Amino acid sequence: MFGGRTVNALQDVICSAASQRINDIVYEFYNSDPSNARFFASNNMAAPAEMLRTLGGFDCKFRPAAEDRDLCERWRLSGGRMIYVPDAVVEHSHRLTFAAFIRQHFGYGRGAARFHRKRIRTESSALREHTSLYRQWRNWLFRPWRESKGLRALQLQFLLVTWHAANAAGFAYGWMWDRAD
Repeated sequence: MFGGRTVNALQDVICSAASQRINDIVYEFYNSDPSNARFFASNNMAAPAEMLRTLGGFDCKFRPAAEDRDLCERWRLSGGRMIYVPDAVVEHSHRLTFAAFIRQHFGYGRGAARFHRKRIRTESSALREHTSLYRQWRNWLFRPWRESKGLRALQLQFLLVTWHAANAAGFAYGWMWDRAD
């Protein structure tokens, strides 16, 4: 499987820019070794159709989020190799309001709960492996101040904290109430 970068085409929309930062943080964490990548967003991945069919494709139970995480995990567990190709770029134009940003990341948290519940049930990976991204909070919390200045850096930092809170709330909600696996 090959996966590339997704870039935000709406840099002037602060919530869209923050989502891009989050995407960058996630990709740096999971794909630090491009020849041994571990995650691609579904909007920029390519794989042989036969292997995707063999794996059952995307699991719709994960909608609205984490179907790509699940597919990447199943791909790796089946012996498939994942290669990150940063020159394969998709421009993403997702205009996010603050409310949409919160809903999106709450949904990602719910998807993560379903993903981890399945991982525990199938004993395919450790929760600790995936949650260590969040334990590296110093790496992402102060990143806006290294890349931006003034009000924009403050807004981005606030949105990164909001991401973490919305994701954690979605995870807790999903863990406690989304039991239909």
